[in-house]
Amino acid sequence: MSVDGDPVSETPTIKEGTWEAIALASAVMLIVWMFIAAGWIILAGEIELAQKRTAVAAAFVTAGAAVVTFCTVIWRGKINERQTNTARDQLRATEEANWAKLLQDGAALVFDSQTGKQSAGLASLEAVVQTQHRLFAKQAMNLIADYLEQVHPTDHRSPLAIAAIDALGSGHSLGFQAARSLKFEGPNKDNKRFAPRSIWVPILGVRLVRYYGGRMDTQYPHFNEACRHSTFEKVYFSKASIKDMSDFESCFFRNCKIEEIGYMIQENTFQSCDFSGAVNFGIESIDDMPDLRPRNNFYWSDRPPIGVTEIDWASRIISVPSQFSNVFAGERLMTKEGRDFIADEVLNLQRHSN
Repeated sequence: MSVDGDPVSETPTIKEGTWEAIALASAVMLIVWMFIAAGWIILAGEIELAQKRTAVAAAFVTAGAAVVTFCTVIWRGKINERQTNTARDQLRATEEANWAKLLQDGAALVFDSQTGKQSAGLASLEAVVQTQHRLFAKQAMNLIADYLEQVHPTDHRSPLAIAAIDALGSGHSLGFQAARSLKFEGPNKDNKRFAPRSIWVPILGVRLVRYYGGRMDTQYPHFNEACRHSTFEKVYFSKASIKDMSDFESCFFRNCKIEEIGYMIQENTFQSCDFSGAVNFGIESIDDMPDLRPRNNFYWSDRPPIGVTEIDWASRIISVPSQFSNVFAGERLMTKEGRDFIADEVLNLQRHSN
């Protein structure tokens, strides 16, 4: 396969020069045969024999002419093929030169101090990615990832940061990945009260992303896909569906749907999260499970967490009767009675603890 992805034929073929030689040789042989045939006919003597020899010679001449025509057509076809290939190679070389210049211009513009030039640089690099040329597209992806990490290390709310993330996602959808591991750190990394001043947007199209502090925008459809190659420390999440807890440390989850319970459950903080039907992968006994009830965490009584280990989940998470729920647009919502039930449960816990 060629560098740009075109298949290379391995079937042996007769070259243009060989067909040229065959065509010329067959033409010469035909001329020689015509002279021989003419002499053979003249030496016949009798008219009847001459006529017979003429018919035989004509048949051979016709066959020879067909062979010459066939070889000539093939030879001309090879010439046309060569000319077409040359034109295609010249066009490809021109295109690659243009792509290389576009890549070079994009690299120069994207790191300029002026936002207008940065925007033009991102557009140029994304255009290179869209060419799907393996070499240039990967280089463009690397440049976009470098830009995002170097120019937007503490926040992703700006239009340019989002444009860069969208460009990486576009490349990811085409099968490209930047050979980069990115790190983003919010100013609230060491703030245990989780007052995030940085907003992150989930990123696709890179090897790994590490987030420290800040708040993740979880409303993107590719949020969980991006989480599979991301790690989080002291990051704030709200209204998210969390499918895998293995890469979260000291994070804060509010109003989230937790779909997995593992050993990292003890390393994070949960507020008003729904653990209904969560799969238990790491809690082997009740002692391994922190008490999540004081922070209003719950599950519906008809859908407790599931797993091989038998655990009294109600002693760690509030079990809310299923009649306190309504289904709207396929989503299970809690009624006011359900919220009051949780508030009463938390109040009773506080009374018992005092």
